[in-house]
Amino acid sequence: MTRAQVVSELKALGPEERLSVPEELSRLAKDDLRRETLRSRNQVEKARMREASRALLEDYALGGELTAFTALDGEDFHAAG
Repeated sequence: MTRAQVVSELKALGPEERLSVPEELSRLAKDDLRRETLRSRNQVEKARMREASRALLEDYALGGELTAFTALDGEDFHAAG
């Protein structure tokens, strides 16, 4: 639909209905921005996971000891500070 068609349709609405249009447009725009933000965050998270996977690839590919840190399982860890 073109802008002229939208304006023409808006003219057919009553005053109260026309006043509700900006509110609806604002809600739609906020929803779009929210979805775009989530999509962007998901892409960043996927990129981080790919990076982490690549960093560990050699360890897995060479058949190295992947349980070396399990010796620390009984240790208590506490953040300093």
